[in-house]
Amino acid sequence: MRGASSVCDFAPRLLIAGWAISTGVFELGAAIALRKQVPFELLLALSGIASSVFSILMAVWPAAGALALVGLIAAYSIVSGILLIGLGSGCTRCSGRTRSTWANPPEG
Repeated sequence: MRGASSVCDFAPRLLIAGWAISTGVFELGAAIALRKQVPFELLLALSGIASSVFSILMAVWPAAGALALVGLIAAYSIVSGILLIGLGSGCTRCSGRTRSTWANPPEG
């Protein structure tokens, strides 16, 4: 019965690691592609690097306890959230547009 338990513990960890690596690769690709359009592309690249590091840690330490994984996921969520909020506020600040301007674009 121990074999089934370990598979059930291991599969979600690899699924989360796969999701994080794909997110990291896409964020790094977006940072490279948008480096001339987005003023703070470094924050997007750092978010991609954080996702990649998180996925590597999830894959390297599959036998870590549940509490350690919760801490790792929480740390990743906080770091990624701070980086993406900084990117969003920087893009809004540099574009000079407000929410009402986006809702009602100028004609012409």
